[in-house]
Amino acid sequence: MEIFELDKYRQRVDYGTQVNEYLDTLWLELKPYEDICHFIYAGLSADYTILLRSDECILEQIKDATLLGKHNILFDCTTEGLDIRIVTKLNSVVNIAKSLYPDVDFFLITAASDSEDAYIKSCEQLQVTPVMHLISCRFFEFKAKDEYNKEFLPTEYTVTVRPKTYVCLNKVIRSHRVRLLEGLLAENLVNDDCYYSFHNPLVPLKDDQSLQDEITSGRLPNIKKNSEYVDTLILNFDHTRTNPIDIILDDLPLFNDTYFSLVTETMYYDCTVPKYKLGYDLPFLNCIFFSEKVYKPIAMMQPFLLVARPNSIRMLKEHGFKTFHPYIDESYDSIEEDGLRMQAIINEVSRLSNQTPIEWLIWCSNVKSIVEYNQKHLLESTSYITHKDLSRLK
Repeated sequence: MEIFELDKYRQRVDYGTQVNEYLDTLWLELKPYEDICHFIYAGLSADYTILLRSDECILEQIKDATLLGKHNILFDCTTEGLDIRIVTKLNSVVNIAKSLYPDVDFFLITAASDSEDAYIKSCEQLQVTPVMHLISCRFFEFKAKDEYNKEFLPTEYTVTVRPKTYVCLNKVIRSHRVRLLEGLLAENLVNDDCYYSFHNPLVPLKDDQSLQDEITSGRLPNIKKNSEYVDTLILNFDHTRTNPIDIILDDLPLFNDTYFSLVTETMYYDCTVPKYKLGYDLPFLNCIFFSEKVYKPIAMMQPFLLVARPNSIRMLKEHGFKTFHPYIDESYDSIEEDGLRMQAIINEVSRLSNQTPIEWLIWCSNVKSIVEYNQKHLLESTSYITHKDLSRLK
């Protein structure tokens, strides 16, 4: 029996409710087109991940939609970047569907902010023809804001000397997070003057074979030399808090005691270049992808450096946020080569960490209007569709 035979029921009942909620909140720009659109879940939820659905089952759903007069099929991958498995599968299905229903257009909604360009470049990499239009949706900006307890958010930025320099919170070990820690340890920038979490306490470092293999290989001499200390860099969260999108009372000192956040986003390395990798890295194609991580310092009125794909800072500006140049040297954002960009970020952490209390007070005065503006923009925003050209919907 088709493993997702029940999916038709789920799509029409459970998923239909989610679509209606999204059209009223997250996809406001799509709401005028709802009568001519059919949405198909294309994410990785364990309940009905697109990867376990057969092409036949998806094609049957497309057929049913066309019989109802739907001329636009929108694959909902709102919570993901450009996952190579999803893109490959959907391209295959849409190629078949286009031959059967030539008057139907196909769209992919994704959390990749640069989705249109990234998809075209990805198709070149995969040596396939682009067959879908892309719509970018800032899901995690919406979701993070929705999860925040407004009582915990500051109402004004305080210009004051703080006991620590920065906070860097990590959970899942990824290649760039390992490389960042290695580089920061080399410069003695991970110490009692910062809040730093590196790994999930439910997965002790000694049991992480991928990381142990890299330490043994000699590629991580500073992590090896400081292994006992690194093992203490655990999350500042209760282990039952599996995905801390929200902001709780225990988080407040992490931001109130520090001047800036060092945000390690999900995506960093160029997937087309052979590189050092760990087993936790996601099978994403190159794209700019913002998770909840960057929105926490924005909500908490804190400046940040962003360890992410090149041009991510520029993309945040396109989303309406202000960034911190010249108070933070953000020239790293335009560096395409991953290793050089990482070193530039470490250099800037070092420069900031060596400021005097007087310099910090001046710095805080300079960033005050920026962080207050960013929080206001985050909390008042109601539009999350980045790619505005919806003229293809017909």
